[in-house]
Amino acid sequence: MEGFLVERYWPGVSAAAVQELGARLTAMSGPTAGFVASTLLPSDEVVLFEFRATGEAAVRALAAQAGLRCDRLVTAERRSSGDDG
Repeated sequence: MEGFLVERYWPGVSAAAVQELGARLTAMSGPTAGFVASTLLPSDEVVLFEFRATGEAAVRALAAQAGLRCDRLVTAERRSSGDDG
């Protein structure tokens, strides 16, 4: 499984709308793609959605099923301050 970020430009976005979409993504996650977390950037009207998936196509399929428009989809690696490499 790889990490992916979906960037969504979302004018007028609210925390409640992001939470609702996150709940849908979680409920619809499966063996090929799973929702991890979201980050709301309210001043930019942007939300980043993090996924673990077998590939880009699996992320796009889950996003489409949940009603998430993918303005940008990129591979990503999550690192914490203690991670090497």
